[in-house]
Amino acid sequence: MISLKDDFYNRYVVKYDLLRPVVDAFVANGLTKYNLFNSAVIELFEFIHTVHMQSLLMLNKRVKDFFHFIT
Repeated sequence: MISLKDDFYNRYVVKYDLLRPVVDAFVANGLTKYNLFNSAVIELFEFIHTVHMQSLLMLNKRVKDFFHFIT
């Protein structure tokens, strides 16, 4: 859904804070573990960062802090 680069979907993700459960699961899984889930989450945030999706960059503070931590 994020790779569609559609602002409607991106605003929906931000409005309902849909990335928070992903970040929470990533943190609960362990920041230093190297597994498929962690790799997928890191790749998702790298994609958001490299494509410069402005609507997704307006995330809440916890997700922003996490985003800056992994990029």
